[in-house]
Amino acid sequence: MKTKILYWASLLSYFVALSAPAIILKYDEGWPNESLVWYGYNVLASGFLGVFVGQFAWFSNITLVVVLMLINSGKYRAGMYWAAAGFILGLQSLQLHTFYRNEGGDEYIVDYLGIAFYFWETSFALMALYCFSVSMNKSIVVIKKSDSRRSFNSLIVVISTILLLASCQLSAE
Repeated sequence: MKTKILYWASLLSYFVALSAPAIILKYDEGWPNESLVWYGYNVLASGFLGVFVGQFAWFSNITLVVVLMLINSGKYRAGMYWAAAGFILGLQSLQLHTFYRNEGGDEYIVDYLGIAFYFWETSFALMALYCFSVSMNKSIVVIKKSDSRRSFNSLIVVISTILLLASCQLSAE
């Protein structure tokens, strides 16, 4: 029960990723704005089409559904492996540089991946940690009255690290 914080943090991270900017495209002549942003929910809705350009990272979402079913059936070790596989498969997003805009062959050019990518990948890592913790019957996050401040500080460190990595990527562009 005490490791459930990893489970809920994973789900929260996934849902934050759905509402955050996921792919930022380079400006192209004729666009009304300086750049075009695809949010996580846009990528979730159309990412399966990536199979036509050799991009399979979207299928990590299916592994997360499998992990949730395995957790529900009490198979935490298998869930850990599936979550790790989803994390590794999701890293293929880093290879996304262009994708088709329409059937005429026009392409979008990816400027960089947004913060949603990092929240999305974090959700897989946290789910794998949760499954590992439960399968080893050890508690990674122990919340007692005396330890609640330390657990909160650990969560703040994780979130700060994610934001720092995202800001470093944004400043590098």
